[in-house]
Amino acid sequence: LLLLAGSLALWRWNAGGRRVLAALFALSFVVGALGLWFHSGGHPLSQLGRVAAAFLLEPGKDGGLKIGSHPPTLAPGAFLGIGALGLLACWKESRPASAME
Repeated sequence: LLLLAGSLALWRWNAGGRRVLAALFALSFVVGALGLWFHSGGHPLSQLGRVAAAFLLEPGKDGGLKIGSHPPTLAPGAFLGIGALGLLACWKESRPASAME
């Protein structure tokens, strides 16, 4: 949805496309937050602790964490990042260079 509708909105940036893109990026931010919630089974902080603990393991041992037995907790963070960067890009209306002088 973001690729298709976003491409059209980008093409019409000055004719309301910026607002459409902002709405799409806000939606991707919501999708990322929901994905983080569902990937962590409703316990994002404890799952982030599990991810951090995995870095402290000795190579070749799972330490009882059963690595790979859960959905990737941080994967939805990509949607959060895309949404945040997109909203920043759409935040203010751009002005011509001559208006800034």
